Amino acid sequence: MNTHKYHLASILIHDGIAGTGHYYSFNRNLLDNSWRRFNDIEVTQEHESNVMKEALGGHNNTSAYCLVYLSDNVVKQELQAIKSAPNMNISQNSEELSIERNHYNTLVPQKLKEYVEADNKVFYKQIGEFKFNTYLSYIIRNYKVRYDSVEKAVNNTTFSHLGSRLDSFATFLKMEPNCDRILKWYLLDTSFTEMGKSWTLQNIRDPEKLIKIHDKLSLLSKPYSFSNLVLTPQEKAQLDDKFAKYMELFPVTICYRFVIQSFLEKKWKEACYGVRRVLFVTLKNFLFILIYFRWQKEIKI
Repeated sequence: MNTHKYHLASILIHDGIAGTGHYYSFNRNLLDNSWRRFNDIEVTQEHESNVMKEALGGHNNTSAYCLVYLSDNVVKQELQAIKSAPNMNISQNSEELSIERNHYNTLVPQKLKEYVEADNKVFYKQIGEFKFNTYLSYIIRNYKVRYDSVEKAVNNTTFSHLGSRLDSFATFLKMEPNCDRILKWYLLDTSFTEMGKSWTLQNIRDPEKLIKIHDKLSLLSKPYSFSNLVLTPQEKAQLDDKFAKYMELFPVTICYRFVIQSFLEKKWKEACYGVRRVLFVTLKNFLFILIYFRWQKEIKI
């Protein structure tokens, strides 16, 4: 005959209907029989009458779906373990115990710990994959917007050949011969960088992520798609050379934009540096500036 006495220790509550809803629990302190409501990160005291009202059903859409009982032996063993554990602060009336954070972990069997740890690794991997897929969808959309902007800038009839090239490094690449692939790679790389997570396309080494990026790009129409995500050494050198050429041809324009942006953002130190740089470059490239403003005058006419 089983002579153990059992105590109702916890009630798990479902608030909602079949297939959807919210879960929380009530837990009883067996030292003083008080109840607490554990609702996500919020823990509050609760009267027993309210606990039973929500558990029995008929109160809004709440009802108990699991009851947890503890036997006398389990309760006594746990309390004894708590009281005998080091660094436990027990009040004089023994009704309030300050329990070490890792205490309950010592009561869990090793096999269960290993199972939970393995399950958590799978769960965190799934979270990482979900985040990456979400970010990747945004990156691909941003890449398409950037590509369309470059196409629009180059095909805009109100700008001349030189005017379009002054717009950005991407438009410069678009108008350079045999640069279509490195242009797409550059636009995708800058779309990754915009996420603010220290990502760059060239730093991604995970084969699974590269496959996912490739699969996303393969679904795009022909103007946006490209196959190999890794630049060859020759392509890297080509990209560097084109950027150096762009910086050499249009340093004044770049400096002007930097100065204007610094003034608008009230970054006075950067603005002063930009003005000094403009003066230096202007003196160095005085002949180019004369040609450029002459061209602008002709366009206005």
